[in-house]
Amino acid sequence: MNANITNKAVLFAIGSLALIGSIEAIKRLKMKRQEIDKKRQDRKPSGETKATEIKADIEADLAKLKASLEQLGSKLKSELATK
Repeated sequence: MNANITNKAVLFAIGSLALIGSIEAIKRLKMKRQEIDKKRQDRKPSGETKATEIKADIEADLAKLKASLEQLGSKLKSELATK
């Protein structure tokens, strides 16, 4: 009978340790998820800012290209007019 109680106690202890390990793993996963969510939220505004900067750069480059094309068009028209 003592051996049976001892075996049950050992199994209970092992089950308890496994449960504690599972609870700790869940806690670690929750903390990791919170860290990831915070990093994502921290990066979101900077990502939006970066997108705005890129858009402004593209628009500036397009304006330069448009001005260059207009100059080229004017130059070509004047050369064709002199021929």
